[in-house]
Amino acid sequence: MPRLIREVARGVARAHGGRVELVYETLNNSVINEPHMTALARRAALDVVGKGRVVDLERPSMGGEDFSEYLHRAPGCFAYVGTGASARTRRPWHHASFVLHEPSLLVGVKFFVALARRALSEVPSTGR
Repeated sequence: MPRLIREVARGVARAHGGRVELVYETLNNSVINEPHMTALARRAALDVVGKGRVVDLERPSMGGEDFSEYLHRAPGCFAYVGTGASARTRRPWHHASFVLHEPSLLVGVKFFVALARRALSEVPSTGR
């Protein structure tokens, strides 16, 4: 990707009689969920909201996320908790018109409690 961005930027600059200096920084590692932790999180979500409300992503997200720094140090899983917004009011998280559906916070808390309980009973201790 950095090479392609550099080529396109140089081509556009040349086409307009200019030049470009590009500094490409990689700030985070990729988010790579550990399969066993993903399965654990999925079971916890099923415990809380049931099969009809647990959605598996069809393909990886290309969004940047600093959660990767945690996964670089310990196995884990990045999971989305839906906001419960209607299709009419749904906006991306960082959108200026995003409004949190506050009752969804309770679902998130219940998910993390279920996940913690499952982890305590199913994940072997490392002794740390």
